[in-house]
Amino acid sequence: MALIDGLATQRVQLRRRLEHAGCTPVLFEDSSELLALLCSGRRFDLLLIVEDGASTWRQLVTVCGVFGIPALVLAGKSGFKQAHTWAHDFPVSPLFDFTFLNCPEIELRQRILKLLHHGAQCQDQLVKAKGLVFGNYKFHEGLCVVSHRGREINLQPRQFKLALELFRNTGSVLERNRLWALLWTTPFPSKGVRTLDVCVANVRRKLELFPENGFALKSVYGRGYQLLAVAPLKAPVPGFVTADRMPVGWAANSSPALGQASASPH
Repeated sequence: MALIDGLATQRVQLRRRLEHAGCTPVLFEDSSELLALLCSGRRFDLLLIVEDGASTWRQLVTVCGVFGIPALVLAGKSGFKQAHTWAHDFPVSPLFDFTFLNCPEIELRQRILKLLHHGAQCQDQLVKAKGLVFGNYKFHEGLCVVSHRGREINLQPRQFKLALELFRNTGSVLERNRLWALLWTTPFPSKGVRTLDVCVANVRRKLELFPENGFALKSVYGRGYQLLAVAPLKAPVPGFVTADRMPVGWAANSSPALGQASASPH
């Protein structure tokens, strides 16, 4: 967890209390360094702020809310007036809580554990939501629907599962036997059975997985299928092939080999 406290002596004492409770605090004297770390991608399981009368803690709580990081604010002085003010002004969210610096150890531990629990739930939701959005395609699990540029595309359950697997592994070649095991419970068929190919073709057609939409679905001979993230095509200029019309990863002055495709590593 990140611990912000401007008083060195008080900060050391609070760190010991937290370590005794099984936590691993990272100490900060003020919010500037912590904000820089958060904006650069560093994450913490919990933010613990000792309120110093300034408005900085409110800014930090707002930032943590955006990133789904729980925050516990400790008031330096306890009192009914302070508690009443915070109960009225403090954000109503399971990710935020406040108490007083001199609260009992058991209360501090309980509040921390509760916030960590809510924080873990929030992160799971964020990861799941992020994992279902790819460019302009948004997958709605349970409905077997994919939203794309304002329209809803209904897929059969097997088609939806296949499409989501392809998008989650953009850039990777998915072997035919792997896809078959994902979609069917029967043994992998012998050559000549086109069931998987038909399913793939339907997904390509329904989702319009073509370069102009940012993704292209191609077959890899003897192996399986590969979904590529490509640069969307612009209106063609007669007689010219520009870098804007090449898949990401091709140099503007290069000529790709026949049948070769490349994509940015995602």
